[in-house]
Amino acid sequence: MNRATEAPAAVASRHALSWSAIASLQALGPGLLLALVIAMAAYFISAQYGGSLMLYALLFGAAFNYLANHERIAPGVAFAATAVLRFGVALLGARITLSEVGVLGWQTAGLVAASVALTLVAGWRIGRYFGLTDDHAVLSASAVAICGASATLAIASVLPARDPQRTNTLLTIVGATTLSTIAMVLYPLIARILSLDELVPAVTASLGGVSSWCILMAVAALGVTTPLQRMIAVGPRPIGAMVVQSAFLAVFVLAWEILRGLGN
Repeated sequence: MNRATEAPAAVASRHALSWSAIASLQALGPGLLLALVIAMAAYFISAQYGGSLMLYALLFGAAFNYLANHERIAPGVAFAATAVLRFGVALLGARITLSEVGVLGWQTAGLVAASVALTLVAGWRIGRYFGLTDDHAVLSASAVAICGASATLAIASVLPARDPQRTNTLLTIVGATTLSTIAMVLYPLIARILSLDELVPAVTASLGGVSSWCILMAVAALGVTTPLQRMIAVGPRPIGAMVVQSAFLAVFVLAWEILRGLGN
């Protein structure tokens, strides 16, 4: 069947889909563009002056919180904080292959698996002890046990949508990026003091390509929709919980390495 003999109903349906796509683009475009511009600004500042890319995106996004309820901005920002986030997380997970995991060796892979599992369980209990909700405790424990901001966003994308979830997610990202910066300075010093061999893990916290930009746009969108005053009002308990969770993980890994060194 060529275009000349195509049924009128099919033509009408195709035109309806085209107009629907245009209408969706018009509705989502301004908010998505805002998230993209904020992500680009965060990338530029991080590249020029250093610092956490995710934290820059969050703070820059928060500066545009006054646009969160704007009728032209809100749909696209909400789409970036949900659908774009899930797409970016899916691409991130697809980059990790079994062969890359196998490079670690069974001892290091066992350490990674054990430390992640124990930190998730103990971290959740620590979070509850600090008065966090179940969802918030899971976010916090995941950020410490796995890979900081990326893990936080991955877990947040599948948790039930509740009103405080975005605030909790951003608080966890702030805590994770801050503690990661401190850890990058302290962990090598501790390893040298204790004469520990530097661990391989093959998994890197840096993201690349489309997944990094999707996640960065999602963080920017979350910043736009969450006022800083709401995060400040939560108080120091979430950061305190993450400090204790990080200490638990560090002590477990160091104890493992010391015992393994004694065994050799």
